Amino acid sequence: MKSLSVLLVAISAMQASAAAIGVGAALPLPRCAAQTLLGVGPEHREAADDRLENEPDREPAEEAVEHAKASEKRLHRLAMETLPPIGWRTLKARRALLLGSRACGSLKSAARDADATLDWLDATFGALRTVPYTRAPILRIFETPDALSAYEPAGGTDLAELEQLACMSPDLPELFPLTVNGELLSYWLDEHCPDLMLGLPGELNLGLRSWVMQSRFRGRGVTPAPEDIFVDSAKASIQQGEALDLRAALTVTRIPAVSPTLDAEDPIVPGALGFLLIDHFLAPRSKASDEVRGTFFRFLLAIRNGQAEAEASAGATGPFPTTGEDLQAEQQRVTTAAFEATFGVMDEKTWASFEQRFRKEYRLR
Repeated sequence: MKSLSVLLVAISAMQASAAAIGVGAALPLPRCAAQTLLGVGPEHREAADDRLENEPDREPAEEAVEHAKASEKRLHRLAMETLPPIGWRTLKARRALLLGSRACGSLKSAARDADATLDWLDATFGALRTVPYTRAPILRIFETPDALSAYEPAGGTDLAELEQLACMSPDLPELFPLTVNGELLSYWLDEHCPDLMLGLPGELNLGLRSWVMQSRFRGRGVTPAPEDIFVDSAKASIQQGEALDLRAALTVTRIPAVSPTLDAEDPIVPGALGFLLIDHFLAPRSKASDEVRGTFFRFLLAIRNGQAEAEASAGATGPFPTTGEDLQAEQQRVTTAAFEATFGVMDEKTWASFEQRFRKEYRLR
């Protein structure tokens, strides 16, 4: 079990770092900056994805819902039209369209898992919504990781807006939530606040993906991911002389480094502290105070709002950041300001209580 969990954490880390800027960096380009660097100026925006049309400041909410539903219908139809004629089946779930290889087993349990995860995301992160409708994703499910890796979309790049890839087999049905939960998290956030994951502190970025990937959802309820290997990792780090620095874990945007050769016996797991913080904030059996939970969500809102303000004022107060270093510095500025406006206003007694509860819950001394 430990080796599987370590592997999943590593996958999360590598996914989070896939679009890294520069050597050793871990922040993908913010949407506005990526458009600048890639030459996507005003004359190209008519060809951009439908999400740009759905932003609340572009049109009334009712029209945004209409456009989002039309986009969803068009892309679902494209996915069905380009589905191979043999070897695949489909299932329209309440919250998603599932396209599954016939070798991967029944799609009914996968549909329940997908619906439940999206319901939980709505219930947990609803305050972050910036559009009034979440398009139903297209979940393409393969029987093996090799089959997934070999996939080349027949519908071109359009399907990338909604399509998420996952694995499932008759002998290992639990593989589906393990491979799709993290993708649904990223998808939900991309629909509502596309740059939020870029602004999360690196530990939280990796920890949130890993926690959601390994948790199990039913309706709006959640069975949290097992915490043992992450507690062991945090203890091992402390024993090796590394301070348990919660302030740094809540401010530093760089994602923890991941070794290209993982040792399942190594007690140190990338992003372990971030995983435990997310567990402390979100798990229903957590001993976190209501004040700390509320502060966490205010922190996320502050990051989202800070990013929106930075994007709106880009270029107005000075040169627009175009290098990896400048973009990282700008994102770090937003994240630090969000921390100072939320966790940073805690008095010493409240912060000490937060740290004490956290250490006690995970038996960290």
